[in-house]
Amino acid sequence: MWTRLDNRELATVLAALRVWQRCGLTADTPTPEDSMASDDGTISILQPAEIDKLCEKLNETEDASGWIAQARELYGSDEIEIDEDAVLSQGDEGAFVSAWVWVSNEEMGIEQEDE
Repeated sequence: MWTRLDNRELATVLAALRVWQRCGLTADTPTPEDSMASDDGTISILQPAEIDKLCEKLNETEDASGWIAQARELYGSDEIEIDEDAVLSQGDEGAFVSAWVWVSNEEMGIEQEDE
């Protein structure tokens, strides 16, 4: 799942993580948040060092504009659309740039209704 957060939303999530790190993990009795953080006990709750890493990950910003421009030049068309704020997944030898690929109703075998 990809979710884009604006600066205000990201700041709130980071603040909530830090509050959870400082207060939630030290609660003497289980809280409703414990259940949420553990997916009703199916996963282990992140520990303080893991929350530090998550906050660092959320704070990472990379300038994707060059990658997006190159992807648009190489692959952009009427059937492949690349958003200005496309998601970028950078590796050692390149990057994946998210794109929208058009699939028509006809290609899906969906008949058009007469209007």
